[in-house]
Amino acid sequence: MNFDTDTILGFTRIDADVPTETHAGRLVELFRSNMSLQEQAYKSLSTCFAELIENTVKHGAIRHSAWLFANYHPKHKIMHVCICDRGIGIRETFLQSGNPRLVKMAQSGRDWIKEASELFVTSKSHDHSGYGLYVTRELIRRNGGTFVIMSGDAGFSLRPRNPESMTADVEEFVSLETPWKGTLWGLQFRLDRQLRIGDVYDSFPTPGGDSDLDLFDD
Repeated sequence: MNFDTDTILGFTRIDADVPTETHAGRLVELFRSNMSLQEQAYKSLSTCFAELIENTVKHGAIRHSAWLFANYHPKHKIMHVCICDRGIGIRETFLQSGNPRLVKMAQSGRDWIKEASELFVTSKSHDHSGYGLYVTRELIRRNGGTFVIMSGDAGFSLRPRNPESMTADVEEFVSLETPWKGTLWGLQFRLDRQLRIGDVYDSFPTPGGDSDLDLFDD
């Protein structure tokens, strides 16, 4: 773990044999000591870090260490986060899935790159709910930030139409010109705006059609 107090840049190596919460907790504590944010924002950032690290370790099947970088810009109240690995990539995890729909999607077209961050989508049949990446994506959408995925030969990005607007009106792009051997997640958070991950959980649809879930802490 390294930390530069001048540029407020933190980065940590992700090893598959170290618990996810350890990696995420280290980075959040470093920023906690150098930034003045509400506790809710820290909880939200910690959850996002943990979900991305879990995805990298469990789904990416990494053989070598991955890396997580986070940089805070005090003047503009913006945080950039990048987590990258040299694992098998999203398409391959879909091809190895027991879900015929995901396998078919990965075999043709490019929709699979966006599908990875949709609600309840997971290539694992046990002990994975498939909401972690969706929660991160939706938190950023509500925050007015930017969400980027690069994996294999495809990329997906979600960003606000007007970065200065306080609305959640976004643009989505899929590209086939962003090669990366493995998977790279790029996130931008606006820290002068709310980061309430509980609001995203509360918006989850229930089997009965209602959208009010009270299963998670704010």
